[in-house]
Amino acid sequence: MASSARFSLVYRHVGREYVLSFVVAFFFFFFIFFINQILLIAQRILLKQVDYLAVFQLVLLSIPQFLLYTFPFSSLTASSMVIGDLSGNNEILAIRSSGISLKHVFFPIIVISLVFSLLTFLTADKALPWSTKKYRELYTDLMRDLPTLELRANSTNTIADTVMVNKQVEG
Repeated sequence: MASSARFSLVYRHVGREYVLSFVVAFFFFFFIFFINQILLIAQRILLKQVDYLAVFQLVLLSIPQFLLYTFPFSSLTASSMVIGDLSGNNEILAIRSSGISLKHVFFPIIVISLVFSLLTFLTADKALPWSTKKYRELYTDLMRDLPTLELRANSTNTIADTVMVNKQVEG
């Protein structure tokens, strides 16, 4: 077998394993961050009885925020899973004994990780500022249009950094 054919086979095998592990880890972390974001939005917004379309828009606009964490976590997890799997199945030993150096084993992982790093950078540079601005605008409009401050006697209300204590008024 020619040298380039061996490298190509190793590249395809390691690359395929890495991408599969990345997809599994990505969906896992995406699900965790997505559920967390839904719960945060529900805690702040759904008590105001906002329509579901606005809540859905807030959730969609918050996706780039947690993609910044999802890509690196998934990449790190996938790298660890692939290297651990190759080592556990003695594939690294077999590859090394066939005369292929470890740099050829790790090359596809590094290249694909750099692509995911570029995607993370583009998300942080382009999508995040736009979505954060739109999220704040929509959130501010919802808070302004649907006030829920109810002043009752002997109650305490907190708005941002301000605490309001209400006492009984006579007369």
